[in-house]
Amino acid sequence: FINAAECCIKNFDLDITFLSIGSGRLLDQNIKYNNSKGLQNNLYFLGHKSNVESYIKNSDLIVLTSNNGEGLSNVIMESMALKKAVIATECPGTKELLTNNKTGILVKKKDFNAIAEKIKTLYSSESTKKIIGGRAFIALEKKFSVNSMIENFCAIIKKIQNS
Repeated sequence: FINAAECCIKNFDLDITFLSIGSGRLLDQNIKYNNSKGLQNNLYFLGHKSNVESYIKNSDLIVLTSNNGEGLSNVIMESMALKKAVIATECPGTKELLTNNKTGILVKKKDFNAIAEKIKTLYSSESTKKIIGGRAFIALEKKFSVNSMIENFCAIIKKIQNS
């Protein structure tokens, strides 16, 4: 993620601020790496936050660069619920939530150039962000609304009863 942020700032000359939310064993290492790249005024590591929703609401877009998968990522689902465009790496769980170029943008793991290109594309196009965010919201509602969950549960029960 740090390399993608560096590419956006130094190669694409985007006037952009990145926020990294979360903690973990690599946090200190990432902060040092970020500072060595000279990005401390553009990429801020906020650590653990309990009010992530307010950060998502106030963001232009969301980027999730997991290398090992997230399961069904809460961050992605919360972003979809708030109609935010999401760029994420292709991991288990992520691919179940996002349809590439429709309800989100999927990129290969560790391909920071592709991540940077997608950030540049979405950051520069308000209409594309709104379209993807709107589609994401609809897709989330179809898959995970209470009515949808009840219908799916009833379908499973009928299938079991008929077998």
